[in-house]
Amino acid sequence: MYRHNVNGKIIEIALRDITESDTTAIVNAANTHLWMGAGVAGAIKRKGGIEIEKEAMQKGPIQIGEVVTTSAGRLPMKYVIHAPAMEPGMPANEENISKATKAVFAECQRLKIESVTLPALGAGVGGVTPEHATEAMMRQAINHIRAGNAFPKRIVFVGISKNVVDAFEKAFQKLQK
Repeated sequence: MYRHNVNGKIIEIALRDITESDTTAIVNAANTHLWMGAGVAGAIKRKGGIEIEKEAMQKGPIQIGEVVTTSAGRLPMKYVIHAPAMEPGMPANEENISKATKAVFAECQRLKIESVTLPALGAGVGGVTPEHATEAMMRQAINHIRAGNAFPKRIVFVGISKNVVDAFEKAFQKLQK
């Protein structure tokens, strides 16, 4: 695991199942219709319960750059923030990943969420390489912190494979130069 201090806020990067995070909220790599199929969404629905998907879908569909926050069902955290980086059946791209990530941090600020865990949005079924997805996301995290926002105080980026974790760390190092 990597741990960095940026202007008094913590950025962590870890090899971890997002459903086992110890943060206040986790982020679902959603689509704009908010139905939860495979990948991160499927894992959240399997472990947290179908009620998460039902609650999300009652609030949608939404546009890329918007988020929906729901309860976390049977998961240990308080919230699931559903952040679409793609339309159903369409590929993701760096611009949409960036918009989705920015919206997550704005929601954390609005709800005063202390800590949040994010997967590599768009790097699964979205078809974006981990390197491109993680750099777009890390840039938004650093920009949010440097803008002086109070929340979240701790941002955790997770991957279920070492190459995604390494891509997040490489992006952090690149953006610190």
